Amino acid sequence: MDDDESPTRFFPSDWSGAKTELYIQADLNEGARLFRDIVAEGERLFEFKNPWHPRMCALYVFQTFFFRTLYPIVFYLSFHSGQHGAAKTTATRWVTELSDGGVMVGGLTVPYLERMMDQGAVLGIDEVDALPTDLKTMVEKGLRHGYERGAISGKVEDDGKKGKKPRGFNIFSPKAFNFRGKPEDALMARAYVIEMVRVKDEDVVRRVGDNLVRLLVGSGDMVPRLINYREKALKEWSRERVISTLMDESFRLEVESYRQSGYTPRDVQLSYICLLTAKIAGVDVGKEIREAFAASSEYHADDEIEEMFHHLAEVWEGESRPPYITMSKLRTLVNERRSKAKDPTYSPQVFPRVLSRAGLVDEIRRVPHDGHKAVYFTDSLLKLIYPKDEGAIKSVLSFTRPFTEGGSEVKDKAATFTETLHPGEGTVDLVKLLRGRGEIHSRRSKDGCFAPVDLGERCQDESPEAPIIEKDRIEKFIKRWLDEGVLFEKSFGRYRFV
Repeated sequence: MDDDESPTRFFPSDWSGAKTELYIQADLNEGARLFRDIVAEGERLFEFKNPWHPRMCALYVFQTFFFRTLYPIVFYLSFHSGQHGAAKTTATRWVTELSDGGVMVGGLTVPYLERMMDQGAVLGIDEVDALPTDLKTMVEKGLRHGYERGAISGKVEDDGKKGKKPRGFNIFSPKAFNFRGKPEDALMARAYVIEMVRVKDEDVVRRVGDNLVRLLVGSGDMVPRLINYREKALKEWSRERVISTLMDESFRLEVESYRQSGYTPRDVQLSYICLLTAKIAGVDVGKEIREAFAASSEYHADDEIEEMFHHLAEVWEGESRPPYITMSKLRTLVNERRSKAKDPTYSPQVFPRVLSRAGLVDEIRRVPHDGHKAVYFTDSLLKLIYPKDEGAIKSVLSFTRPFTEGGSEVKDKAATFTETLHPGEGTVDLVKLLRGRGEIHSRRSKDGCFAPVDLGERCQDESPEAPIIEKDRIEKFIKRWLDEGVLFEKSFGRYRFV
């Protein structure tokens, strides 16, 4: 029997138990109401792949209002999609605008970004891998090391007559980001991966219209409500209470219940912070934490090893994908990248040991008729460099396997592995040549792309004997690569390797 004190509530039959519980909790406290409203807005604006995605976005937003005072570490969000037009950028901007002190990284100068980071800005980063070089170096440094309280980045500043002096600035803050290409494994260990999908045709007009309106009206009263909630919550949640909670045995048993096979200490750290944030917000997200780690665990690995894989991929791409690189040259190129990031460099003794820890055994051998040790970029090594990303592996291997220009794979491989560029046959050498020319022109162009004609002409650093390739042959290769998904047409007649 209903009365005024305990009326019966009815919910739609197609609602999940988690969604129903969220609305029941929201009747009881403002934190849960805020959490529910953020989730509802995310579901209205975007097409998420899983129901826990908007809930993790809401948890991230709550985190940004409490981390400066209470948190030892933070977690990141990485928006990812294998589809173009899946609103990764818009979703990154959405959570950043809801965050406390949110700043989108784009057309900012390095000094301005340094000052914002030093003040604890919550960064939203669109296409990390496509930022200008100066911004990219700083942003990647902030992403790799800025998840932990006390993290700083050092630099030397000119102090006029006093000369130069060292200075460190804060890089500790939550960060939301996305990539143009594949997510970098070195960053995924600090992040929950939010998979975005392209909006369904029947919803595209409504969702695009809602996002346009949001650009005009902003977040409405959401941020002021979050600020008011923080002021009230901080009266109950002091740093002492957080320390006591983190040490509480029942709290630790709850964290233990989320742990699954393959969990790393980093995973457990993030479980602590997610659960702490949920307690502060007054919501139950145990199921979401389990599902988030199950989805993101494929990106989690040992820090030093994952950074080494990142460096190997960069070096290999930068050297135009050679079959091998000598150990001394590889160490020099890796150390150059570590120096730019202000990380310790490897000595000749330590470098081979790190490679061995990373699983490189058969890949390290002496070059025939040379004697120098080298790292060979075999298929197995490429799968380590590009783990869990079949698209990246495909794009690598599709440029080395034999095929005819008609599009069918060549059955007799021995007949195709030749050092000559025989007309009418797509040899390994020809494919590598075209790929190299495309990447050179992409690096030199403002839009990061190349035109088909660029592949036909000799580059400045090629020998005078390098062939000039006919236009019709190039067009056949481009069509094949577009069909395979390893080439992307950014604008009419302008292409970029994926």
